[in-house]
Amino acid sequence: MKEFYKTSDGCTFHGYEAGDKNLPDLHGMTGDSRSFLGLIDYFKNDFHLIILDLPGHGETEPLKYEEGYRFSSLVKRIFPVIEEMASSPFYILGHSWGGGLSL
Repeated sequence: MKEFYKTSDGCTFHGYEAGDKNLPDLHGMTGDSRSFLGLIDYFKNDFHLIILDLPGHGETEPLKYEEGYRFSSLVKRIFPVIEEMASSPFYILGHSWGGGLSL
């Protein structure tokens, strides 16, 4: 497992990555990247896990303005991070709030 920090649109995301095939993981509201750490041993041989702390959670700083938390605004920040780290195509795993962002 490797820890990373990636910046997109003024937001520096914290997260972890492990494995080969791309599987970005987005946690639920009030969660953080640690929500998915228990899955690493199960998926690391089949997927390249990209596990992010979403803004205001874990080690990713909160956004300055409430409007930044709209799904459309968050996706504009999250997608470049995933695109930089993952080759296409990729699956995406989301739980709760992260599931909504995944859509």
